[in-house]
Amino acid sequence: MYARYNGASWQAEEVDNGGSSGTYSSIAIDSSGNPHISYVNTTTYPVAVMYAHHNGTAWTTEAIDATPYYAYDTSIALDSTGNPHISYNVYNNTGGSYNLRYSYHNGSEWVYDDIKDYRSSYWNSYSHTGKNSQIKLNSTDVPHVVFFDDYYDDVYLSVMINGTWSSSSVDDYGGMYTTGGERAISLAIDSTDGLHVAYYDISGKFLEYAHRNPGESSWTKTNVHDQGNHVIGTSVSIAVDSENRPHIAYQDRHQWDLEYARFDGSEWLVETLDEYGLTGRYPNIALDDSDQVHIAYENYSHTRLMSMVIADGLAATEKVAQVGTHGYGMGLAVGASGGIHLSFYNGSDSSGSLQYATKTGSSWTSATVDESSTVTGAHSDIALDGSGNPHISYVDSTNGLLRYAHHDGENWALSTVDPSGNVLGYTSIALDADGNPRIAYHDGALRLAEWDGSSWTLTTQDAGSTGQGTQITLDEDGKTRIAYFDEDADDLSFSLAGHQSPAVMGNSQSHPTGTVMGSGASGLASLDLGADTRVRGLFKQRDLLGGGHGRATRKRGISVDLAGPGQRHRSDRMDPAGGLRIHQLRHWRRNLLRTLLERLHGRAQSDVLGRRGVWADRRWRSILPRISSIHRDGDARPHDPAGSVRRQRLPIHEPLRRGGNITERDREVWLCQVLAGACEVLGIQRVRAARAWQHLHCLR
Repeated sequence: MYARYNGASWQAEEVDNGGSSGTYSSIAIDSSGNPHISYVNTTTYPVAVMYAHHNGTAWTTEAIDATPYYAYDTSIALDSTGNPHISYNVYNNTGGSYNLRYSYHNGSEWVYDDIKDYRSSYWNSYSHTGKNSQIKLNSTDVPHVVFFDDYYDDVYLSVMINGTWSSSSVDDYGGMYTTGGERAISLAIDSTDGLHVAYYDISGKFLEYAHRNPGESSWTKTNVHDQGNHVIGTSVSIAVDSENRPHIAYQDRHQWDLEYARFDGSEWLVETLDEYGLTGRYPNIALDDSDQVHIAYENYSHTRLMSMVIADGLAATEKVAQVGTHGYGMGLAVGASGGIHLSFYNGSDSSGSLQYATKTGSSWTSATVDESSTVTGAHSDIALDGSGNPHISYVDSTNGLLRYAHHDGENWALSTVDPSGNVLGYTSIALDADGNPRIAYHDGALRLAEWDGSSWTLTTQDAGSTGQGTQITLDEDGKTRIAYFDEDADDLSFSLAGHQSPAVMGNSQSHPTGTVMGSGASGLASLDLGADTRVRGLFKQRDLLGGGHGRATRKRGISVDLAGPGQRHRSDRMDPAGGLRIHQLRHWRRNLLRTLLERLHGRAQSDVLGRRGVWADRRWRSILPRISSIHRDGDARPHDPAGSVRRQRLPIHEPLRRGGNITERDREVWLCQVLAGACEVLGIQRVRAARAWQHLHCLR
């Protein structure tokens, strides 16, 4: 198969359907943009080494070598006239020999030559020599082939000089061959004809890089990525950019990740590109004329061929500042002009300080903010005010203090927010419209610190929760909203800070790198939407997040407070005759989480009423007190402001009145009625209501 990206999508087509074709393939593109592919057809034995070429109209295929019993690891390169050159490893059972073979087209026919030829007497010592070969041509079309030499586990290079092959070692006792089409050795030649080799060092189990300048005989070798016996680089590919700097894509076999390393002129920068499942196999890297990096690889957890583009350095790493052996959280903020601001801990587990770094233009500057105690600066977070000045929350771990640092444009001002000595970490900071900080943090419970311009107010938001992994934000009304992880109950939780009780959004499982939703041991107990609206007493266990069935009865109905601020609350129970069957809730689990994230950004409000949930816009809580009736045609009538809030039963589609099961259509019709009626009260155009509904509907 051959796949090509046309600028919008990938297009795949069949090249050769002749039996078992396509193993050990390699590709090169000519000056006209046409592909040339080498591969092996294993339909019969002896096998055939094949060559396919697309001339711009159609594919042509031909066998270039039908003599070997086995063939492995083809590699193709094109010379300046567009003729193909192919290296591969073969085994011949007639007479018995292992060969590293080179075939090329001279313009009229194919010619092959053996670079290495080991007869049967050497099988035990050289049986894998020539595997993982890769061929490249320099500026004068001289072929260079790197390969694995089995006798001493060496990385070897062979160069054709005046029609004769000359071989030499790149690294003694350092190489390894891999099977199944993976390559543990890769070669690139730069514009000066300098040689660059990336390979797996079998002795140290790390990624090694070797470089040799033109005219030199010795190699300079560098350990690029070493995690202490972690098997890194068994599948590797190298390319060079327009400045002749190497870029390497490779697999970390210990973590089963796709890794990327590049040399910036002074040091190697390493980055994990894909860590989803078992991935990073068969990496191939190439750079286009703009030095954008393109990587193709396989994610074999899901048997997918993957492609990645590192455009304009987006995936490239930069060295910000020197840090110690331990890191305890980091804060990141981006200013209006695009400047990057970081807060972080610099030190070890026994001593360290709070650091601040900022990038303006292309350079980073860093400074020490607080080193007043032995260990300070852990679990930091950062926010910028309207003037672009940083505000940082962090923990003095030596004394168990919550600390706050603010830069006024000239100097840092440091203060203690919570002096209790019990603060453990997970700080998160946000600024209100006046630039006053609010900090969520963890001291065994979820805590909130608010600065009113003259003093700090400290409150406990969830005494029964450990409050780990806090994230704070402010909505458009200035209310504080906190998402956090409750380790005691394995819950991902959401709190409208300063109001009645947090909304516990289902049970989940925790691990050091994140939280995933689980099946749930209990349903939603309470959801607080502010001073105007409250929903409580919802469902039995597993109803809302775990799937299954439930029933809302008069004993376990849904209570909605419809009174506005300062008015006496009156409660309406919503329980259709015969009760309400709640079903098909499994897919709501992920939608509920996504909705919470939307709410954190002030983009949507929800009044969760189970399976017949009411979705509205951000002004929903102010809408309810103003609607006395919503009719089936979508009209709404506001109640008399001078009168009392009347008890009203919100309209429910006919199947609900009969006590029947709710269909998707029933739910959508009813929700549209409510949304349309609410928009009528507020004077919102119908088209805006429709767009709002479409936006909220797509969250399902």
